[in-house]
Amino acid sequence: MEFFVELYKFWFTPLTISIYLLVYSCFSSIYQKNIGRSAVCLYLATTILLVFSLPYVPNFMIGLIESKPTKLVNANARSYKYVVVLGCGHTDDESLPLTSKISSCSLQRLIEGIVQFNKVEGGAWLVLTGGKGVGNVNYHADVLAELAISLGVSNKSIIKIREVKNTKDEVKIISKIIKSETFLLVTSASHMRRAVQFFIESGSYNVLAHPTGYFVKRQKSINKYFYFTPSLTNLYKSNRATYELSASLWEQVAR
Repeated sequence: MEFFVELYKFWFTPLTISIYLLVYSCFSSIYQKNIGRSAVCLYLATTILLVFSLPYVPNFMIGLIESKPTKLVNANARSYKYVVVLGCGHTDDESLPLTSKISSCSLQRLIEGIVQFNKVEGGAWLVLTGGKGVGNVNYHADVLAELAISLGVSNKSIIKIREVKNTKDEVKIISKIIKSETFLLVTSASHMRRAVQFFIESGSYNVLAHPTGYFVKRQKSINKYFYFTPSLTNLYKSNRATYELSASLWEQVAR
């Protein structure tokens, strides 16, 4: 299952599908001399790019995902001693400052986790997760811990979970450490629904969802041209939404 999810993540996004169709359109027109097939592929590629690069569909899709996590939270859980921050990614490029090595989604999660960690009276544990990832030597959890310590968190208050490849691996180890304790879970809003579902399936019901890194944000005033302007941001939203939906679908099939 993981292979197919990762395959989809990198090769079957609205942008890459459009590129495939454009390439096949050129191939059909030049080599196969099939103008009809070429025109159909060109039409489909243009339609997909337009639909997923304008704000309507991407905001609707990602909005549905980001609005659901709070419904999965145990309403009876009131206090916690663990703040769990799920990792997202980093690079080992030593020429970059620490904050630039960490991906924007990881940075958002970590900063929000530290903010909530500092609010806990009587102290708490900051749980940081993340493996090496592709092409890295350092564990992501170690990189997050380094930044957390530089921001004032005591090394003695940090629990690092390193030997993981995905969210399911993280949940298995975290559940063994926290057991039935109540904890605050910090991750991206688009990722929260799946993450909480994993914890519930593992028997950790006392999870307080605290999403961050929202894609859909309410604004009092928006330039009217915003609704008619394609953008890479909207394509990224589409990729993120379709990835989360496909991952959820594969997990349902695998059960």
